Order: sequence, then C-alpha cells, then structure tokens
Amino acid sequence: MTKNTRKTNNLPIMKTSTTPFRITLTVVLLLLTFNSYSQNNSLVLNGAYIVLDGGSVTNNISLVIDQPNPLGIFRLPAGGHIHSENQYNYVKWITAASTGNYLFPFGIGGNSADYIPFTFNKTAGTSNIMMST
Repeated sequence: MTKNTRKTNNLPIMKTSTTPFRITLTVVLLLLTFNSYSQNNSLVLNGAYIVLDGGSVTNNISLVIDQPNPLGIFRLPAGGHIHSENQYNYVKWITAASTGNYLFPFGIGGNSADYIPFTFNKTAGTSNIMMST
C-alpha cells in the first residue's frame, strides 16, 4: 500500500481581489466619457476647392456646416472656395439662434480669381441657412 504524500511550502496563501481595481477602472472610464470632445464642426479652406456636383430634384447634395458661429466657414489667405454646380447642390449652415454675418465662399472651378463671396446677415430667429448657386 502506498501513501499519497503532498509537500506543502508553508507559505501563506494570498488571495488577490480584483474588485478595487475594477471599481477604479470603471470610475476612470466613466470620467473619460464626460471629458470627450469632438471636432469643431468648422470648414477651414486653405487653398482647397470643394466641388458639389450631381444633385437632382429627388437626390439633393448638401455640404452641412454644423457650427452656429459665423466663423463656421473660415477661408485662410491661401484661398479656396465652394463650387456648387446647380440648384440642387446646397451648403447648409446649422446656425440655430446665433446671429451675425455668415460668409459663403462660393467660386467657379479651381481658379482662385473666380471667388464669389456671398454674405448673409442673420439678425434674429432660430432657422438654419441653406444656399445654392
């Protein structure tokens, strides 16, 4: 008859608890979600020419600026403009209750000399502005 023997190391058994770590991780992740920021929703033109083409009565094309500030479209000294091919290609500016001079930097093709700025002075209201050339 053989006797089963098992050696033990006389070391104290340590139980590790993951509960405090999980709670800390959860709190940190929750705090990070409150400090998340998205992009500014502005369009910055720095030499770019945006061409809107192909809109129709049933399928409009819209470039949406979701920035109520009148500087939602900002044109740098390098230039650039928005080329809207027809009446069904829109630039829609979400202005909400903001007021001021909203500059739509329209132009023709990729020629910087053909810049046609259009300024709309919004004085009141909660409507958005939608333009087309």
